Amino acid sequence: MKNVKTFISLGLGLAALGACAQDSSDAWTFKFTPSVYSGRHQTLATDMNMRGHYGQHTLWLGQYTRPGEFQ
Repeated sequence: MKNVKTFISLGLGLAALGACAQDSSDAWTFKFTPSVYSGRHQTLATDMNMRGHYGQHTLWLGQYTRPGEFQ
């Protein structure tokens, strides 16, 4: 859970940085996508992705966690 909080904090910080710089056409843009997966026959899983774009450059950070099975 500590990693999830760190990742969310990082994502919000990057999104705030992108929002401050959106006056320029050469600014970073960000998209944060959190997801929760659940089903009858599987453990609850979370998936968080942060994508950043700057001109021709792309940055992607992600974390998928399914406790006890995949981390």
